[in-house]
Amino acid sequence: MTSLLPRACTLLAAALLWCAPPAMAARLALVIGNDTYRNVPALRNARTDASAMARALEQNGFKVTLLQDLDERSWRAGLRTFKARVAEGDDVVFFYAGHGVQIDATNYLLPVDIRAVSEDQVRDEAVPLQRVLEDLEERKARFSMVIVDACRDNPFRAKGRALGGRGLVPTTAATGQMIIYSAGSGQQALDQLDANDKDPNGLFTRVFLKELGKPGLPVDRMLRSVRDEVARTARSVKHDQVPALYDQSLGDFYFRQGAPAAPTGAAAAVPVPPASRQPVIGFARFEGDAASGALVTRIAGSNLERSGRFALADAGTASMSENQRPDAALWQSTGASYVVGGSAATLPDGRVNVKFRAWNLANPSDMGGQSFTVEARDLRLVAHRISDFLQLKITGIPGTFSSRSAKATQAKGRYTLMVSDSDGANSQPALASPQPVMLPTWSPGGTHLAYVSLESGPPVFFIHTVSTGVRRTSAATAQLAQACTAEISAFQGGPEASREDWLKDDWMKLAASGCPAAMAAELKGL
Repeated sequence: MTSLLPRACTLLAAALLWCAPPAMAARLALVIGNDTYRNVPALRNARTDASAMARALEQNGFKVTLLQDLDERSWRAGLRTFKARVAEGDDVVFFYAGHGVQIDATNYLLPVDIRAVSEDQVRDEAVPLQRVLEDLEERKARFSMVIVDACRDNPFRAKGRALGGRGLVPTTAATGQMIIYSAGSGQQALDQLDANDKDPNGLFTRVFLKELGKPGLPVDRMLRSVRDEVARTARSVKHDQVPALYDQSLGDFYFRQGAPAAPTGAAAAVPVPPASRQPVIGFARFEGDAASGALVTRIAGSNLERSGRFALADAGTASMSENQRPDAALWQSTGASYVVGGSAATLPDGRVNVKFRAWNLANPSDMGGQSFTVEARDLRLVAHRISDFLQLKITGIPGTFSSRSAKATQAKGRYTLMVSDSDGANSQPALASPQPVMLPTWSPGGTHLAYVSLESGPPVFFIHTVSTGVRRTSAATAQLAQACTAEISAFQGGPEASREDWLKDDWMKLAASGCPAAMAAELKGL
């Protein structure tokens, strides 16, 4: 019988990208695979994946150090030795396959001798992922890609201890970083497609290795190709696995130099995608404040491409303000059917004014534009709203990129309600409580969050103003409590394991009842 074998592992790739390296820059890689755990469940594919990655990197000019089944002492010694080899300007890849957990929003990679004793013990003996990133940043590597294959299922649960949380939390991406997870939030990465799948590597790893070997492919395009193929292949076996990509990179990096494979014949002259493919959007460089403009266009483009409804044209160095008409011949040569131009300007009070305008090249017309004046920290929201605007104008489907998500984490007996952008970035705590918080529901304007709290015994409904952190009790607590009885009872009466999973992973998957409608009515107008 055909079955899915979910791999219970996350692959994360963080890339710190600068300009093309000088000819003498070294290519170094540290590859680690941990299978034989002594006190938590052993793994079976970590060393296989590590060996395959080591071979692929060697074939692409990296000097590889391959280490396997490291205990704590060997782990730390290996990191120190490798760090000392890295010089300023080098290209570096770090790959780890094995167990990992998150505790208090910090990711830890586990040595094979880790013990299931306490969270403090895990903090002392495991290796923080952030240490790896900081080591490479300290050595001033020109390009650093960190790929972590860490288990999504908590390895300590089999020992009867709820130490740490399931999966890894997103890593804060600094300027020049690119992060990719092999699966999105709440998803599992496939180890095999079915019982007949003989490939020794997991789905994400096999696709990653195939794309890595293609010449002339910039790493950002490579990772987008990996994401798309993983998602398509997983869907073919009725499984959801969409790698999540967070991109703060600068410049280009190529694993393998050389000309990319090119089409032949007359069609090769203009790289226009077939009509059956997604609409192609080109973002020009915004005039004015280059850094703010680049941030906005990169996030807006990433949103649209990640949705699966659009493709992006390579704009090169072309710039265009919101007041200019596009050079139709130039943009059509890139395959673009829509073009976005704009500007960004920093005002005397520190706020940033962003303007944009979109153009339809296929049916030449001005599609309109918008202007925003925001604090610099809110430029991501501007990008999300531009994405919403473009999706609605081009497809007629309202965008949800400017929406926000809420999810709970649990550590050391406390519950934290984390709020993030729709793409998983900009994650911030909205509430910490010693008692569970349940059923978060956003107001239509995205400024308020309603939830149920058991902190005072009976369920109380709060309305939380996200920008200020101030909350108030809902005047309709009694009516809402009656409407949401089924969900609250499911929490209070369920088995411990089911309760924990429900809190962490099924926040927005409410039972069919009047509860969501009742909470939405309470938030109407906010």
